[in-house]
Amino acid sequence: RSCFISLSISFSPLTSNSALGVSILIGTIVSYFVGKAWLDQFAEQIYMNPLLFVGTALFVLLLIVVCVVLKAWHIANENPVKSIKSE
Repeated sequence: RSCFISLSISFSPLTSNSALGVSILIGTIVSYFVGKAWLDQFAEQIYMNPLLFVGTALFVLLLIVVCVVLKAWHIANENPVKSIKSE
C-alpha cells in the first residue's frame, strides 16, 4: 500500500500540468519555429511536419514519466533499516 501512496505523491506535479507540461509545450513550439526559420535560409525547401515535433514531445514526456515511476518504485521498495543505518 505504501508503494501506491509514493507513486501518487510523485505524480501529483505531473498530473497538474504545471512546469513540466508548460516547458514541453514551449520547447516544442520554439523548436518548430526556430527550425523553420533556419531551414528558410536554404535554396531547397523541405516541409517540416509538425507531428514530428508533437511525437518527440510525447516521447520526452513518456521518458520523464518512466524515470519518475522507476525512481519512486525503487525508493518505495527500499529497506528503511538500511537507510537508517547509513545516517
